[in-house]
Amino acid sequence: MRVVQGSADAALIRSSVRGFIVSHFMPGDPLHALRDDDLLFEGGIVDSAGAIALIAFLEEEYGIQVPDQDLFPTNFATVEKIASYVTRSLMKG
Repeated sequence: MRVVQGSADAALIRSSVRGFIVSHFMPGDPLHALRDDDLLFEGGIVDSAGAIALIAFLEEEYGIQVPDQDLFPTNFATVEKIASYVTRSLMKG
């Protein structure tokens, strides 16, 4: 589990999430091929099965729980939204 403290580490979260997505859903592409504001689901980068893998990664990597009521595009549509969600979850717990 990765320990993250403060908003300065939001960039580390974005980088980690981007790395996971590129390595699992965009193999062979460089990290810069995915921008923080690229739409993951609408853009066809991540599908519903991929969403399960992504949630499992976040829970394992950051020691958070993602309840079903949080599974909305407002939280997971882009790398930026995911990083914000993780940051909020870490501050709660």
